[in-house]
Amino acid sequence: MESKKKPPTSEKEILGVLIQDLIDATAEKNAAFDAFQVVLGQFPSGLPHPDGSQRIANSSQRLAAARKKAMTAQTRLSNFLDRRIVPEDLRLAKGRYTLAAVGARDKPPHV
Repeated sequence: MESKKKPPTSEKEILGVLIQDLIDATAEKNAAFDAFQVVLGQFPSGLPHPDGSQRIANSSQRLAAARKKAMTAQTRLSNFLDRRIVPEDLRLAKGRYTLAAVGARDKPPHV
């Protein structure tokens, strides 16, 4: 049985979670890229074997998903650092956690 993580309760904890999410997503993206390179390297002539096309497609889909996850993690971290936007999944239950709790201004800065 998997236990739920406690939501972070401070700005430092939120930042730590977001940075770790980015590190994990980047590692996953790098692993997917390496796997994709291995699959492509299996076809030196450039012409894949009968099941090779499907392996390339599967590997490409995993790489695309990993890249999207890394971009999402980067966006979440940037939004927190730049605008003090706490991602919904890191807020405490029942609205007790607000942007003001981590020192945000009433209005986000204008760009």
